[in-house]
Amino acid sequence: MADSLFRYHVPGNPGFVDQASFLWDTPLSGKPDSSSGKITFQFLIKDYFESAKKFIQLYDYKILKKGLKFNLKKDISFSDICHIDISLEKHGAFYHPAKISVELNNGRILFFVLNTAVSDAGLALIENEYNSLSKLNKNDAESLIPRVFGMGKVNTEKGCAAFFLAEWFNDFHEFHVTSSSTDSDDEKKIGLWETNGTISKISFPDYLIIYEKATEILTKFYKPESFEQIFPWHHAAGDFVIKRTGNGFDVRLITVRNYGALFGAVPDSQESGSSEASGSMEEDNDFLLHGLLFFYLNLSVRMRVDRIDGTGNYCLIDSKIISSVLKGFLKGLSKKPLLDGTQKDGIQKNMADIFLQFAGQFSFDEFHEMLVMIVNSYNENAPETTIIKANLLKYSKLLFKKTCMM
Repeated sequence: MADSLFRYHVPGNPGFVDQASFLWDTPLSGKPDSSSGKITFQFLIKDYFESAKKFIQLYDYKILKKGLKFNLKKDISFSDICHIDISLEKHGAFYHPAKISVELNNGRILFFVLNTAVSDAGLALIENEYNSLSKLNKNDAESLIPRVFGMGKVNTEKGCAAFFLAEWFNDFHEFHVTSSSTDSDDEKKIGLWETNGTISKISFPDYLIIYEKATEILTKFYKPESFEQIFPWHHAAGDFVIKRTGNGFDVRLITVRNYGALFGAVPDSQESGSSEASGSMEEDNDFLLHGLLFFYLNLSVRMRVDRIDGTGNYCLIDSKIISSVLKGFLKGLSKKPLLDGTQKDGIQKNMADIFLQFAGQFSFDEFHEMLVMIVNSYNENAPETTIIKANLLKYSKLLFKKTCMM
């Protein structure tokens, strides 16, 4: 296959990026590495594109073929492909994602995301993320997270680069609290990053559905019986993306850095081989419901945290989203199977009803103490921790009123 099959792009720069472009020998980070003092030791944009091309070519294009088949529902011949465009979209703390556009001879263009790690931090994360997405893909009938098609590594003179190819959510875009927002809740706005580089403003109450659906997604993937959950996640990193619809927004989660339990599981006497029960069914369920409450409290706090325009100062999204977060949580929870022994007296209940009944037994002091415990577990050096702690008492009162006094 001819090299002309591949074309390289950097958004904001006209034309293609090649050996004649000033960007070709530019460091991937955009600036020289002060630790080495020499660009020759850094991963350059040309290294990025050349290693991305090698990844796509791995195993006779096996991974790309899998992605094409997923989209087209049939195998495709490479004679049907006109171009493969690799566009370096973003520089993140861990990844340098690219948009892969496969143009067919019939004019159709299929899109994928190529997540790329070249730093030590990114390389330590990427395989775990790929495995987490693969695991959750099996039960995600709604495609709330990207499908993944394959992972691989490419060795270069600058070190190892790791990649995985995944589904691209067409017409979904990143969003953040905008710099035009003020301290007044009524005037806060969310900025939607459009494809053409402009930012559309979304005002209250239109943006409430975004946080409701983001909460519902995280709750759907939470397992009350094992405490398994998607964590960490962060609005500031652009983990959620949105798409305009006729009556609001669709929401997707585009990254799963880890999926696991944040708490210890309820002992299982049968699995452990012990002849003694771990406790009564009521005690075990109480333990699981406490875990569910901690999940909700942690989620409700972190759902409010963002950075101005995605890269500025940390901020809290206004408190009006509290009701939307609770609504999304209860929606996700209502579809989960009941815990053993929670169906009593023939009364039809769902997990949402059971949770509200459980949460309603706590006093404000107990509720606030749990929130303090959660926030004290956060990295004290993280910039968002300071702003969370400064507003925690006020937030506790609002969250308690919405959750425990229904």
